[in-house]
Amino acid sequence: MGTCDRTQQKFCGSFWKGRRFMSNSKAPLEKRVERLRHAMEQSGCDCVLLMVLEGLGWQNCYYFSGFRGSSAAVFITKDETLLVTDERYRLQASAQSPFDIVMQGNRPLYMTVKEMIEERDPGRVGLDGDRLPVSMYRKIAAGWDLEDFSSVFASLRRKKDSFEKANILEAARISRKALDKVINEMPKPVREIDISAALEYSMKTMGADGGWQDHEFVVASGQRSALPHGRAGWREIASGEWATVDFGARFSGYVCDVTRNLLFGEIKGEWLKKQEVLLEAQEAAAAAIGPGVRAADIDAVARNVIERYGFGENFTHGLGHGIGLEIHEAPHLSPRSEDVLQEGDVITLEPGIYFDGEGGMRVEDDYLVTAEGSECLTALIPKALTM
Repeated sequence: MGTCDRTQQKFCGSFWKGRRFMSNSKAPLEKRVERLRHAMEQSGCDCVLLMVLEGLGWQNCYYFSGFRGSSAAVFITKDETLLVTDERYRLQASAQSPFDIVMQGNRPLYMTVKEMIEERDPGRVGLDGDRLPVSMYRKIAAGWDLEDFSSVFASLRRKKDSFEKANILEAARISRKALDKVINEMPKPVREIDISAALEYSMKTMGADGGWQDHEFVVASGQRSALPHGRAGWREIASGEWATVDFGARFSGYVCDVTRNLLFGEIKGEWLKKQEVLLEAQEAAAAAIGPGVRAADIDAVARNVIERYGFGENFTHGLGHGIGLEIHEAPHLSPRSEDVLQEGDVITLEPGIYFDGEGGMRVEDDYLVTAEGSECLTALIPKALTM
């Protein structure tokens, strides 16, 4: 195993200047690692292994090490934090992560990490069971007591620090600018796919990583707006219709998640009233947010408003979910959720109503749970939008 010489750091930093990545300041990353070590101690786990395979599982690697590549491993013991990767990422790893870097050499990643485990001979090893393929699990499993740490990683990532909040706010700012550009500059007639592609392109050129990347934007018009996750098609949007647009930028790894109903001219008054119902439901739910509040109770607040107007059967999904490095993460807001809100959670509130053969609408914003209640991180994106 080789190591990456830290004397390269000055060159690496210059090489990656202008790229938007997590700060490689050691203090915030070490704080996250120490929280993980505390969880390891409580569970009797001697080390944790996080692997990124063809991009799968990059979020936890990035969260604890600062490195965002498609092939890597993070190895954490009570007194070591090591990042393992290959020669393709030598410069990038040195620029992004402050921790010691081990080069895997001319052999598969799993062989290097397996050797590292063997050298330390731990009793119990924590893994990301949600993302580690069964084939890889079998290659490294022999001889150790393995524990699925997926729920631990999810729990630690729930509480967003100031860096994470700033990135989500920047993602929201870029999303607003991209949406403004679509509304003000896109020539008509407009197809659903035109809106989706223009948003993605604008976000990228405005400094974002891009859109969500692991999910496609929802752009659904006419009867298709009754599809909560309707992918953009080639349908041309006519005057008097609307397009439900569920979108958001990813900035320095972090996403925002927003839904707006983009009106094309004047639409029927009954649908404007339906949108007002959704806004009322969202506002009521936002007022109920706070640490210690059951996620199911927040869902119930919004659902009760919608039911009062006679649309309860048309609200066919949960109220929201957490966001961060993933577009869907803990906590989850639904009638069946057992989650309890914590200070530092960033959640969506996205009430929607859908009518088969007619259409549907949804509004969605992102909220940070604070000690006093909540802060809307996407408030800068207008609710009333007309092409």
